[in-house]
Amino acid sequence: MIREIGRAKVNLALDIVGQRDDGYHLVRMVMHSVGIEDVLEISLTENEGEILLEPKTALPEDDAKEAGTEEANKAPLSYGEDNLIVKAGRLLFREAEKRGGEAAEKLRGKGVHIFLEKNIPLQAGMAGGSTDCAAALRGINRILELDFTEDELCTFGAMLGADVPFCIKGGTALSEGIGEILTPLPSLPESVMLIAKPTAGISTPAAYKGYDELMKKAEAGELPFPKRPDLEGMIQSLREGNLQGVAGAMGNVLEPVTSPLCPEIAKLEEEMLAAGAIGAQMSGSGPTVFGIFANAEDAWKTAEKLSEMNLAESIFVV
Repeated sequence: MIREIGRAKVNLALDIVGQRDDGYHLVRMVMHSVGIEDVLEISLTENEGEILLEPKTALPEDDAKEAGTEEANKAPLSYGEDNLIVKAGRLLFREAEKRGGEAAEKLRGKGVHIFLEKNIPLQAGMAGGSTDCAAALRGINRILELDFTEDELCTFGAMLGADVPFCIKGGTALSEGIGEILTPLPSLPESVMLIAKPTAGISTPAAYKGYDELMKKAEAGELPFPKRPDLEGMIQSLREGNLQGVAGAMGNVLEPVTSPLCPEIAKLEEEMLAAGAIGAQMSGSGPTVFGIFANAEDAWKTAEKLSEMNLAESIFVV
């Protein structure tokens, strides 16, 4: 049995710069991995072609750090063929068969049994499904010794989701195209992040559809255009290790779409900034909000206050 970790992400910046003919939106984002982790335990079976996925209940080590973990595990999640972990396994098996030779031979008489410990909240804008998919690609490749390279895994991952290539590589990166073009960046300067996910769940496709409708109204003069992040300023600030500069360049064009659906978003940002966060905004399509703090004490105090106010079902300090 092997263990593979899938780490959540936040969007330090999210801009939409166009749309392809097939409907996919073209983005420019700065993505950043954070220390909220799903765990996949992968074992080999003797049932050829089997991909069996089952839940494993998480056991939080620290109630404050892992607040909301039990709720995350109770949330509805399919463990069947439509789960991205299972899809990742099926895709990897097909690619190994296509490659033939030693790769195909390693599949003979083999299947995989995967237990998923789910700690990343669902429909949170934190790439929970994508990072599980990425972990499955890495883990199955490793346990079956298929020898696909990281770049090959990223190519496979892009077939399953735009965030999967980033989740395979992790770290901090500029993400372009539909999310598959990655440029590594220096990590966020030393800081502490407070992450809070309200009870509501947001569908990513619905958020992007809402963005298209918002833009039509903005172009007609009925609504203001969304504030766009300063991508170049953020990249420069990351390279300089300038935390204030990073915070000042943040922005997420999907926030005006999601905020009206979830009033807690604006309230969480307000509370974090009032408590000393250098910057705070929604991640991805939401509704998760993160705040960047210069010191851990302020972040922990704010986490306790948010918990008392019942503004979020899941709260993490990382």
